[in-house]
Amino acid sequence: MAEEQPQSLPTELDAWLDDRAAETGRDRGELLARAVATYRLLSEAEDATDTEPLDQQVEELADRVAAVEADVDDRVEDVRDRVVQVMQVAKAKADEE
Repeated sequence: MAEEQPQSLPTELDAWLDDRAAETGRDRGELLARAVATYRLLSEAEDATDTEPLDQQVEELADRVAAVEADVDDRVEDVRDRVVQVMQVAKAKADEE
């Protein structure tokens, strides 16, 4: 049975593969196998990605941020009111003395 010859890579990718093999000390076959395995993982992850749960998480986070902002605004207003009260009491005491 005749063995099929793999298709050759474009010149740019072939040169990169040679350079990478030299840099890492790995052979071309190992690098190609790793590249294909990585591509497979990314493809499977991309296929499995459902934007609906992500959109829901973003919406929930936006709601939480809005709630925190409202709480901070309330607390700042409370502090302002207390500062005004303290200033009024201090002024009243200063006027009496």
